[in-house]
Amino acid sequence: MNLSQGIRHALRVFAKPFGRQSGRSGVVIRPYRGFGSDKEICVFGRVFRQASLPEQSSRDDILGQLKTIWHRMWRRGVRRIEITADFAGTRAKTQTDQFGFFFLRFSIEAAAARDVIWQKVTLALADKNLAAEAVEADIFIAPESARYAVISDIDDTVVYTGVVNKVKMMWHLFFTKAHSRVAFPGVAALYRALYLGKTGALRNPMLYVSRGPWSIYEVLESFFHLHNIPAGPVLFLRHWGLTFDHPLPLRSRDHKINFIRHIMAVYGDLPFILIGDSGQKDPEVYARIVHENPGRVLAVYIRDVGSKPERLQAIAELAQETSRAGTTLLLAADSLAIAQDAVQQELIGGEALREVEEACRQEESGVHQPGLPPRGLPNLKQSSYGVKTMPLVPVKYRTLFNLVSGIEIMVLVSTLLIAAGIWIFVELADKVMEGKTATIDRQILLAMRAAADPSDPIGPRWFEESMRDLTALGGTAVLLLASLAVIGFLLLQRKHGMALLMVLSVGGGLLLSTLLKQGFNRPRPDLVPHGSYVMTASFPSGHSMLSAVVFLTVGSLLARYTGTRRLKIYVLSLSVLATLLVGLSRIYLGVHWPTDVLAGWSAGASWALICWFLAVVLQRRGQVESSLEE
Repeated sequence: MNLSQGIRHALRVFAKPFGRQSGRSGVVIRPYRGFGSDKEICVFGRVFRQASLPEQSSRDDILGQLKTIWHRMWRRGVRRIEITADFAGTRAKTQTDQFGFFFLRFSIEAAAARDVIWQKVTLALADKNLAAEAVEADIFIAPESARYAVISDIDDTVVYTGVVNKVKMMWHLFFTKAHSRVAFPGVAALYRALYLGKTGALRNPMLYVSRGPWSIYEVLESFFHLHNIPAGPVLFLRHWGLTFDHPLPLRSRDHKINFIRHIMAVYGDLPFILIGDSGQKDPEVYARIVHENPGRVLAVYIRDVGSKPERLQAIAELAQETSRAGTTLLLAADSLAIAQDAVQQELIGGEALREVEEACRQEESGVHQPGLPPRGLPNLKQSSYGVKTMPLVPVKYRTLFNLVSGIEIMVLVSTLLIAAGIWIFVELADKVMEGKTATIDRQILLAMRAAADPSDPIGPRWFEESMRDLTALGGTAVLLLASLAVIGFLLLQRKHGMALLMVLSVGGGLLLSTLLKQGFNRPRPDLVPHGSYVMTASFPSGHSMLSAVVFLTVGSLLARYTGTRRLKIYVLSLSVLATLLVGLSRIYLGVHWPTDVLAGWSAGASWALICWFLAVVLQRRGQVESSLEE
């Protein structure tokens, strides 16, 4: 996968529709696979509101993916709404959380049939006025033949993501498709062996946990199917989503251990096998589970992903603790080491061990570094097959990582900045419309006025006059004249493509500002006298938004064609400074609430970044001039 394909795939992951519900508008229930026993089940999913999306065939290009991302960012979780679940004659209900997610665990009145391992739970909203279609969620019911359940981490345990290195993790997360993601050698054969058990027909429950975003749920489904890894519920520990509800991952402290506690409670006295890796806190979490459930954890397997000596020593100490509780903790070099121990504990059969060994030999050349000597680790069981160390990046991807530099990184960063800017604007708009910003708005506005006379701005007369001069820089007339000057220059240089982009950037920004003002129609501040004449609505600040659009667009244009990094920084810094000064002058003169200005900055900067991103794409395709000398 080259860089362009990587960017497309990153956009596709962010934009990935929720399967069969992608074309539907309104309120949608998105179920995820659940789990349960004959007495109790757990089901989870999300309720969100979305606009209608085009069919998948029309969304395969970059523009289509960006449109889908836009729709998806406007997809908002429906919070605090009641949802019902019907299964085996039992109805249960719960409420969604602040992001629209729900987790429902309930006992069932009549024992569930255990001869069918995948069964259906019907989910529906209690509020019929929302017109959301009822959906069915798949639930894995542990059969009577099951002798244990397996809880496995995914990241760097089943699939290589590089969680010990966050940049490389993001690369594998968003820049590799299901068929090209790296499964650890022998992992599919090992997990099939654990699923089937010693007799080859046990069908033990397999449950997977991940710190990845919910948006890769379908990717992991495809990955498991492609590699013939036994399917099971995939539980994500936090909400990452690129949405306005929350643009960054929520902290997942204790989420994993709480999920495991839920799972173990649902399965009663059924024993467990826990599998994780040394790169995160899996050993510590699993050791706590062993301590809380003495005798119930048959084995803890930790895949070594290249840990430092102090980390190895810490795991060794945890192994001593679990050993005293009657559970073996194995730091495993590979899937074969786990399989060998599982055979010794009679968890899988001998034939399964041979299959894992053969799979390791066939697959290991692409991931492992062969020929490394075993590493000594006190008080830990080790594989006779030999401990091998993983390179931080598989060889097949090293060339791809070398491509991610310079402008490519900036393109990726700009995508995140665009999302962050839009999210800030929407959150501000939401708070402003609910009146939650009134107090802080008043406090900041009054802080710029004399305490004895709110009509008198702080500072001497010359400073007040200077602020009027600065605010004029963000006026429509000044910005249009500046824009026309730049456009004229580009036309004289025969840079017609760049000139057209400048027209679209400024014209689109002006149109967007006008529409937003008319849409929100927020009154101007009446707390203090206005220091400048105004005639439009207050939210967002047009001066702040348009100055961000024009100054940042012109600044990025000039910076792109300056020779040195120092000059680039200087030009961009001036653009940012001018934008900030215009916005601050609007607050000082009392013509805008502070949140108006902040919203204008975020919307204007996002629009400027979108235009810059478009310029980069078109320049790389040769459709727009890439330098002033061309």
